[in-house]
Amino acid sequence: MFEYCSLVSGSSGNCHFVKTTESRILIDVGLSARGIERSLDLLGESMENVVAVFISHVHSDHTRGLRVLMKRYGFILYAHASVLEAMELEESHRIKAIQGDVMIGEMRIKSFPLPHDAETTLGFRIDYDEKHLGIVTDLGYVPEEVEEILLPCDFLVLESNHDENLVRMGPYPYPLKQRILGEEGHLSNEAAGELIARLYKARKKLRFVMLAHLSEKNNYPELARMSVEHVLEKEGIRPGKDLLLDVAHRDHCTAIYRIL
Repeated sequence: MFEYCSLVSGSSGNCHFVKTTESRILIDVGLSARGIERSLDLLGESMENVVAVFISHVHSDHTRGLRVLMKRYGFILYAHASVLEAMELEESHRIKAIQGDVMIGEMRIKSFPLPHDAETTLGFRIDYDEKHLGIVTDLGYVPEEVEEILLPCDFLVLESNHDENLVRMGPYPYPLKQRILGEEGHLSNEAAGELIARLYKARKKLRFVMLAHLSEKNNYPELARMSVEHVLEKEGIRPGKDLLLDVAHRDHCTAIYRIL
């Protein structure tokens, strides 16, 4: 058994739940501890059973619940050394700087750097029972080495943050618009669609994509889905037949997806 659920994903908070027969982990904890506890309870799960939490980077929409959760529960925290330093956390038996792949039960968690304006932002690929789950948000563009790591993925959680025209025409000040659209900002709907198309065409192995980390002001679920579907259709890929798409929710859980 290899399952995934987004507890929340968006510009205001992100938390991903991954479950296997043996273990449960969280990737990011960007909502309150109480919110995470309630979300897991709705799934029939508990923080008591979460053995590890991985943090992608220091921004609050990925770390908000961490300190309270660490006081209440005994999981091991994994993050890049620069993230631990920025958060003023020292390595210990419960706090580990990521060095290479991490084994949690039978899961292998591979981390890799993403181009984003925060201390060593990481993406993750989780390998279990010959299946591969990628979780990649908060990146301004997709480097070749990141794309290569994602090629084996059967299931991909991918940032589809904004529509470029909405950013350009919207109310944000110019420096913030430049940050979002820059190479250390966030991935647009079109860029997400282009990556999905390349990954699918390279191996025809990708079967499911969860569009995630949507901007509250510069995107909405229907637009993200339609924009990505349009790119895929131009590349001869049939959404709903060749691969499935869904969109993570800003304020509540998705369904639990089994990765087959």
